[in-house]
Amino acid sequence: MIPGFGRGYDSLSGLLLALVFWAVLTFALLNTVLWPEWLPARMRTITWFGVLGIWAASVIRAKYSQRKGDCKTDPPTPGSDRFPEFLEHYLRGEWDVLKTKLPRHLQRCPHDLEARLLWASTLRRLGEIGQARRQLELIRQADATGSWVLELHREKALLRNLEREFSAHSSDPALQSPTGTETSGQPALPQPAVAA
Repeated sequence: MIPGFGRGYDSLSGLLLALVFWAVLTFALLNTVLWPEWLPARMRTITWFGVLGIWAASVIRAKYSQRKGDCKTDPPTPGSDRFPEFLEHYLRGEWDVLKTKLPRHLQRCPHDLEARLLWASTLRRLGEIGQARRQLELIRQADATGSWVLELHREKALLRNLEREFSAHSSDPALQSPTGTETSGQPALPQPAVAA
């Protein structure tokens, strides 16, 4: 593995690390093979420890990124794509499972727009309209190619319909409790009569 070229590096930091590693390695080789009289033996040893240190640090960082499951820089591999699992939970109506798994996945992989759209749809189904709109806005901001426009419009239309439905239910007197507060959409239970 060459430092700077692997998991966990964006193009600029990887290039910078590779250039530093190349410079230190070249310096160590020149001082050891071609011109050993340039530096005392102790400095040559320190230079080689620098080469090994840079290499070890890059290996550790690559392993840490791999263990962390950092999908911010790498596309998912065929075995690591969790979307089919999330979709299965969605189709079964297992909202509580999605409510725990999808936010964790989106923290690790914030650019997984497919999972974010599924999360927005789940939030819509749970009646959390504001959060669903926020997720749709994040998708719109991250979608540079415009490939999610149709799905975003469809989800926004479903949210508008849900808002209209909520506002219609809130104005319906049958859905009001005797205290004047709105119920959950279920008819109010009759209150027991109190003897005077």
